Amino acid sequence: MTDLSLSRDDFSNKTIKYGLRIAVFKINFHFLPCDQIILRKLLKENFASIWKDHLEPAFLTPDFTFVIGTQPGEVNTYIHDQEVFLSSWRWDKENKSVYIYNLYSIWIIQFVLRQAMVLLLKGRGFFLHASAVIGQDQILRGFMAISGGGKSTTAASACRIGMKHVGDDMIIFVKEGEEWICYGSRFLEKAFMPEDFVIKSYRLYEVHKSGKTAKSTEVKSYVERIRILMQQVWMYDAPPDEVDYALLLDFAKKTRVFKLYLPLNPNNLKEVLG
Repeated sequence: MTDLSLSRDDFSNKTIKYGLRIAVFKINFHFLPCDQIILRKLLKENFASIWKDHLEPAFLTPDFTFVIGTQPGEVNTYIHDQEVFLSSWRWDKENKSVYIYNLYSIWIIQFVLRQAMVLLLKGRGFFLHASAVIGQDQILRGFMAISGGGKSTTAASACRIGMKHVGDDMIIFVKEGEEWICYGSRFLEKAFMPEDFVIKSYRLYEVHKSGKTAKSTEVKSYVERIRILMQQVWMYDAPPDEVDYALLLDFAKKTRVFKLYLPLNPNNLKEVLG
């Protein structure tokens, strides 16, 4: 946790810096000097108050840097038909940085942070679109489905049998040596305040709304596991390349995947999830 006490001069004349860890990555945030004192003060205080328990002093060697705020003359616009669009950020992928212009909402930081994490995960891991719970056995269960297919409902049902709901949208997988490690996607979730965890034991379930009682069957086919996982890996609309495929093939070999069939209110879910 970092010191939040700042004077008026800090907002107008000084670059304010923070560090933040997400999974295995170190990310810096630099709030540049700005003559819009009130806007800058509100944005900085919102950022720090929401994330204060997780912020650290800026890292000397960050994996990625957010530079927030710059002079109006550097804002880019373009016209398409009758509409004018504002370019709110600029990537500098070579130097692993992004510059955000005229920031007016903390949501913009979260949105761009997701894209930065996709770049950082390249060759090391990926996001999986899934809700997640952790049981008393310290095994993570991830629930995958199409939008509206029951991820959140399944996680809520698992909570009623004593599991902890830790994610509603995505989880991070990183390959370390020959192991795959699961990390909480702190600050990237839509419906959760920051949840942080590091887990080596996990099971993934493809959720289907079906039947009168819950049941699950393990997916033994390697090809079928790849198909299921391919549908849920989140790459921010970028098509997977050879590096992505190689990681996914390795992940599919080492991960247990189940098909989970659920009625609306399953009464035997604890038995089915183990």
